[in-house]
Amino acid sequence: MARFDLSQYSTVAERIDKFWKKYPSGRLHTELVHFSGDRVVIKAEVYLDRDDARPVTIDFAEESLEVGPMAKFGVETCSTSAIGRALADLGGEFTGAKRPSVEEMAKVARHEARQSARDWLAEAEAITDVDKLRLLWAEASQAGAPQTVLGKVKARAEQLAVDGKRS
Repeated sequence: MARFDLSQYSTVAERIDKFWKKYPSGRLHTELVHFSGDRVVIKAEVYLDRDDARPVTIDFAEESLEVGPMAKFGVETCSTSAIGRALADLGGEFTGAKRPSVEEMAKVARHEARQSARDWLAEAEAITDVDKLRLLWAEASQAGAPQTVLGKVKARAEQLAVDGKRS
């Protein structure tokens, strides 16, 4: 379960609506910066007037094309995120109560849900290298795994270290 309340965040659509109301002759521009089989990066620029030579804000977003239900729409999702981030750079009414958008925080929630669904103990049992187990413990800790799980991963690493010294 997410550690935050999505209702505290504005949507990118809300930010775009506010932008067009305040700057009807403005301009939003996106550019594909990177595209590969596993990720996309989009740059978004915000112009307060369509004739401005330089943008008032620029921001970027990155999206994985491999994971999750929205991976099929990675370019579109990334473009929306980049626009939302660039508009948030304007501050004030464009940021809302929190700087990240609902869409960005929903990605965080999906990531946390995937992490909490991981079977950390099964992964630990399959690892035979102490350093890799330490990395797994750190990842599990960051993902908010229960202390009992962290303790068992640590015990597995300690046992491997002892077994390695006996060899």
